Amino acid sequence: MGPLVLMTTTNAGNGAIDRQLAAVKTGGRAWLVDTCLALLLCFLDLFFFSDYLAKASYKAPVPAETLAIMLPLTVAAFATLWWRRRYPVPVFAVMWLLSVGCAIGYVRYWPALGVAAGVFAVAAYSGARQAWAVLGLAVLDAVVLSVRQADFERQQGAGDYATMIIGFLALYLLIYTACFAVGRWRQRSRRLVESLEERRERSAREAVQAERTRIARELHDIVAHSVTVMVLQAAGARKVLNKQPDKASEALEHIEQFGQQAIGELRRLLGVLRASGALPDTTASTGIGRGLADLDRMLADIRQTGIIVRSQISGDPVPLDTSVDLAAFRLIQESLTNVSKHAGPGASALVELDWQPGRLVVRVTDDGGGTSPREQESVLSTGQGLLGLHERVMLIGGRLIAEPVEGGFRVSASLPVAGAVSPEDEG
Repeated sequence: MGPLVLMTTTNAGNGAIDRQLAAVKTGGRAWLVDTCLALLLCFLDLFFFSDYLAKASYKAPVPAETLAIMLPLTVAAFATLWWRRRYPVPVFAVMWLLSVGCAIGYVRYWPALGVAAGVFAVAAYSGARQAWAVLGLAVLDAVVLSVRQADFERQQGAGDYATMIIGFLALYLLIYTACFAVGRWRQRSRRLVESLEERRERSAREAVQAERTRIARELHDIVAHSVTVMVLQAAGARKVLNKQPDKASEALEHIEQFGQQAIGELRRLLGVLRASGALPDTTASTGIGRGLADLDRMLADIRQTGIIVRSQISGDPVPLDTSVDLAAFRLIQESLTNVSKHAGPGASALVELDWQPGRLVVRVTDDGGGTSPREQESVLSTGQGLLGLHERVMLIGGRLIAEPVEGGFRVSASLPVAGAVSPEDEG
């Protein structure tokens, strides 16, 4: 059974493996993208918001001492953008201190793009409370920048003081609020993708578990019947081996037949699993003994174990959905196999098929009158048969009742002829 488990667990892990491979592929490019982004923002900030790279003709040149200090300091501050995803708040703090410090220090540089990048980083990678707090600090920075820049421009005779304050403030607020809005949208989009991915993985895990359950149920149905008959036949052959060798030889032939049948069904099942990676719900792909058309042969197999089996059919048979046909056959097979295991040779069982409008009622009743030893019951029982029957019947919209009756046991099920139905249709 090792290959089956490996197959399902491998499918379940595909999502995590894909994400790891994607991270490896993109990780090598991330540092290059971050470096280019930091350098670009640094250049644009110095070009548009300082007099270091370009200045109006009416302004005096920037002192060389100022350039010698501010240019390396600015590059170092923008280098922190490399860590904006992991440490967005500290990165914003660095850019904010640079901006406010430059504005207050009158160094003819009013950093804005670094603060804008910090606002985006916090909005995109931190919580809502931190994002709004950072936006408030950014507004304060915009006020400081606007006032100090307007004051400097007024000293240079550039224009009306109030008009410049309003213009600068509108520009900075537009930049900061736009970065904040885009950052929050980015975070919502990322969380939505993560939620969808988590939901997909959960659905995949549930599908794997359902597949495992179907595989276990199908393997039990295929193996339990044949193995039970083989064990009982072997026990009978051992008892008559010396006195009636012909009967012992006949029992051994039956054991060989059941073994070949079980191997054939297992091969078909494994072939389907390898081909499609999932277990189909139809009966056509796995072959032997998968519907009521094979009921007579299955009853003959059970009779060879010493069980007295009678069948009774009432009503008008109609074509069945393949899932219902399989469920009805497996119910009878498992019930009679349980009679062989728990009651043993000499027990009597009655199989009833009651065809009703829109439904098929299946009953298997035994009298518990066999001679099965207690130790044989524990060896042959897997404890999964009735559970598998209940799951199979439930999946097609039927009802299953298993209960002791008059010294024996009865298993009955009401199955919809056309497959699964809703509770309203069931009435």
